[in-house]
Amino acid sequence: MLIAAIVSLATMASAGPASRNPPVPGSNNKSNKPIKSGLVGASMTAVIDRINNLGPQSVQVMFESVGMDQTGATAIVESNWDEDVVVDQILRCNAYRILNYITVAEMAKLSSNNLARLKGPIIAARYPELLQWGLAYPMNERNDFREAVGQIYATMNPFWPVYTTKQAKYWGTDKDMITLGDAQDVIGLVLATEYSLNAAQMSQAKERLKNIAVLAARKKLRAEGKSFVSYPVVTTNVVVTTNNAVVVTNSVVVTTMVNPIIAVVQPVVDSVNAAAYTGIETAFSNLGVPVAPVPFWMRARLSEMAMQLKTQILSGEIIGTENPNHLPKLSVILGVVEYNKFIDDYNKGNQ
Repeated sequence: MLIAAIVSLATMASAGPASRNPPVPGSNNKSNKPIKSGLVGASMTAVIDRINNLGPQSVQVMFESVGMDQTGATAIVESNWDEDVVVDQILRCNAYRILNYITVAEMAKLSSNNLARLKGPIIAARYPELLQWGLAYPMNERNDFREAVGQIYATMNPFWPVYTTKQAKYWGTDKDMITLGDAQDVIGLVLATEYSLNAAQMSQAKERLKNIAVLAARKKLRAEGKSFVSYPVVTTNVVVTTNNAVVVTNSVVVTTMVNPIIAVVQPVVDSVNAAAYTGIETAFSNLGVPVAPVPFWMRARLSEMAMQLKTQILSGEIIGTENPNHLPKLSVILGVVEYNKFIDDYNKGNQ
């Protein structure tokens, strides 16, 4: 039980007589007070319940796991988890991982003063947990975490520098870097000379680029005073047939819906299906979407990667199920037509 755990901790932490044991929530000790509001808005009850689920010595185990010394642990217990005391002892003991026992939503309810006190030290600590802790801060303060977040991501995925850079850029925003990313960033992710995107992500990237193109096409058509709404076109086709040497002429009226956006975005669609997205820069530029030119060296490196991948696939060194990010990359480098031909020839044993 939680009460037993707190008493056990207090006994361990105090060399004095039993009367010096810290008051326990719910006891009749006059110095006891209700758990103070603050850390989770209403009370610390939810946090304490969560800690209590760890086991019979839950509180003690929790404090030891985060590096909290006996003095600091006892101070927190005696204060009935007063927010200021908790933060005081976290900072004194550098026990930032105590925040792992507090949800992001709960942490966000810390007083602005205590959030400010914690910010610098937890950024400097560079713990991976910072990726979550930082989300407790208001959106306009999250840029302060960006450098540390970038270093953490880079450590987690050292072979994916482009991917981790984009992760850091979009961390803490309301935008997913692939499904809601800017055209420049999505293209950079897809054409990066690394195997960071799987098939689903590659597909999402293509859809994102097409969606950006559609939005840009609407603006372009509107600016030109044209409608972007589909409209019907009626045509009459004359059909001549011969029936028992009698020539019969019939008129067939055909109504076709024409979407003016399709023709405008077609260059983007063609480019995302072409080898290494050839022409993507011009296609977006014509729609008024700024996209920097893809460096020559990048496409040259992608061509080298394609040759290497094809050799490894044909030799059995790379198997799709074991290397899920390699085939999607090859499909982008070769383009849809060439990739499908390669796979078809491979499956038929023609390679």
